Amino acid sequence: MRVTNRMLVNGLIRNVHSALARLDKKYNQLATGHEFQYPSDDPVGVAQVMQLTTSIKQTDQYIKNANDAILWMESTDSAMNEFGSVLQRLKELSIAGANDTLPQESRDAQADEVRELRNHLYMLANSEQEGRYLFAGTRTMNSPYERLADGTIIYHGNDQQVRVELGIGVTMDINITGINAFGDPATGDIFAFLAQLEENLRTGNVPAINEAVGTLENYLDNSLKIRSELGAKVNRMEMNKERLETLKLNYKKILSDTQDIDFAEKVMELKMMESVQQAALNVGARIIQPTLIDFLR
Repeated sequence: MRVTNRMLVNGLIRNVHSALARLDKKYNQLATGHEFQYPSDDPVGVAQVMQLTTSIKQTDQYIKNANDAILWMESTDSAMNEFGSVLQRLKELSIAGANDTLPQESRDAQADEVRELRNHLYMLANSEQEGRYLFAGTRTMNSPYERLADGTIIYHGNDQQVRVELGIGVTMDINITGINAFGDPATGDIFAFLAQLEENLRTGNVPAINEAVGTLENYLDNSLKIRSELGAKVNRMEMNKERLETLKLNYKKILSDTQDIDFAEKVMELKMMESVQQAALNVGARIIQPTLIDFLR
């Protein structure tokens, strides 16, 4: 095959362009810190990076769900703790009011305190966390309890559970409904009970007041049971959160191993390619240097 000067020049230009493309790739790798920029660079690696990125985002969401759930349950526990304190005070008032020798004026004062405690429980039952009501069931955007003009307190929530996703196909119930905490309005909840207790104190119905002590003890036992369940769920949620954070770190390490470059290695490769590029240009200058005048001399 006859080799011409044009063939030498074209080969030189082609090789120089190829070297420039390799240099550009190294520059991009060093600038971004990533091994590849386009799917064509490494289809398998890009697919793995996309999968890992999706897994990290899902794990982030599960961690956020856990944080929100822990805050929700801790707020509910705080409300139930206060509810227990109110119940304890109501029990003390009932025991004192069941004393036959107690003057009616004292029972009237106790009835006034029962009324105020009932009002306090009404506000407590409408507790909210970041604009969502704790004891409304799944109707978290609307206040669960409403006080009518005659003083009757009615329930607008439901008895359904709020669930959070802890992982793929794994959920947990995190809420306590008003029915669970304060009783079923259909059969008589804490508010109807306290209204009757106030009436019994004002009328001096000692046997009914004495029976109220047992009912308040049942409410106290239920509140302690609810708090125990909440504590167990918070512990489980915190352990799951720790597991998710560890999993996220593992994902990030694998992602880094897959797409991040070794800077020292890439700098060495870049310097080598720059040297090769410079040598190619020097050789090219010798190839294209001769002209027709040079041959005519």
